[in-house]
Amino acid sequence: MAVRKIDRDTVTVCVPAFRAAAFVGETLTHIAAQTHDNLRILVSVDLSDDDTAARCRAFATDPRFDIVVKTARHGWIDNINGLIERVETDDYCIIPHDDLIEPGYVATLRATLDRRPKAVVAYTDIEAFGALTGWASQKPIVGTLFDRVSKFLTEHFDAVAFRGLVRRSRAGGAVALKSNQFNGYAADTLWMLQVLEHGAMIRVRSEPGHGYRKRYHIGSQHHRWLKWTIHRRLAAWIEHCGQCAELALAMPFDDAERAFIVQATLMRGIKRFRIMGWPPHHHDLSEPHQAMITGLLATRIAGLPVPPGIISNLRALPRYAAMTRSVWGEADTEDLRARYSRRKPPPDSD
Repeated sequence: MAVRKIDRDTVTVCVPAFRAAAFVGETLTHIAAQTHDNLRILVSVDLSDDDTAARCRAFATDPRFDIVVKTARHGWIDNINGLIERVETDDYCIIPHDDLIEPGYVATLRATLDRRPKAVVAYTDIEAFGALTGWASQKPIVGTLFDRVSKFLTEHFDAVAFRGLVRRSRAGGAVALKSNQFNGYAADTLWMLQVLEHGAMIRVRSEPGHGYRKRYHIGSQHHRWLKWTIHRRLAAWIEHCGQCAELALAMPFDDAERAFIVQATLMRGIKRFRIMGWPPHHHDLSEPHQAMITGLLATRIAGLPVPPGIISNLRALPRYAAMTRSVWGEADTEDLRARYSRRKPPPDSD
């Protein structure tokens, strides 16, 4: 069967797959049912010990599908980056092997990018299902470069926009994910900051017909992160915030803006730390914990390594609590507490 011609109307959907035999067929079926007429669907199956490859090859008779099966284990970062390198169209999105998109997803987001010439990414809210239910929503990120970076550092903690539609001609080409020593922890969130350097991210309120559903299940990458020890999770979050600071401080800001970015990055570390309850000890230890986060992250931003063992000394830091409170005040986590609602989609806050 002939391969469909790639033209300017073609949108590429990238699907990284690994040990996904139980659900990748449903994911690909939802992608194939998109109302947008011209799709190229790239599927990359990392070396798996189940029937993932066979489930994906079942779609090979559809000329829109291009399926590659790896003969070695590459890992989730390299698998996604390999897909991005193969994108030939201006618009593309990344749909993980276990998520579901409704029929109008691609068409709706593409129309949004057409209407917003300064937008790099258009994304919708995410409805969780499976082991976790609820909604995740993030505000649009618009304005000057400094406005966009500031909003990301202080308000965007989850990779909601990562699932959106990207316009490569506005994003400086294909943007590869950056890894780290924690198996690429939060690389999808860091990717958002990489893209924001080139333009805005536009939220499209989730409605029936063009929604996005994220499957939570045992064995997923997010589940593996949650199984880490509290010390490893904290060290990984410090590293993520440090990567954010590295990217932001390399952008063309003046000295005052750079000083604000450092402060915003430190507060980013504290805000996420508090809302996640890391580590899950008594509330009267929260201020020493904030002090520890501030110190470790400041050290990381200064370019010094953070020895993982030092994190285990959390209880030895009450003397820093008063200083932390006087300098940083209380972290405002109200925006994070409202991330999930179990009864209805998030309100339209655009």
